[in-house]
Amino acid sequence: MVFRFLQMTIFRFIHQEGSGHKYAVAWTTFCDPKLGREWGGNFFICSYGIKVEAATDTVVVWKLKSWHGTSLQEHNPDDPEIFQSGLVIVTPPGIAKLWVDVCNKKVTLEEARKKALDLESDELDK
Repeated sequence: MVFRFLQMTIFRFIHQEGSGHKYAVAWTTFCDPKLGREWGGNFFICSYGIKVEAATDTVVVWKLKSWHGTSLQEHNPDDPEIFQSGLVIVTPPGIAKLWVDVCNKKVTLEEARKKALDLESDELDK
């Protein structure tokens, strides 16, 4: 399983994702209270018309095949302050096959670790 620590949301558009799992989990561990309701960083599950307002200690679970995304935050590019951080738990597509290859001794565990990092990098580059 891949754990991503985020200081900024990676996806800024409405999208769907493929994964070895049906659901994903996002936990916002910190959200600057001065952002307010209208300053962005909200999570949307468009398939169901749900808006989750950005807030500290918020957990969201959603189906990766549902249309979803995060709104842009009001941000001053000259101020590198972090407004929101958290943890997202997802599994990149291909990880299940990689594990089968390890179990069938087609690749070593060390090779699988490297390939898993490549799978994650490919997902982040999209």
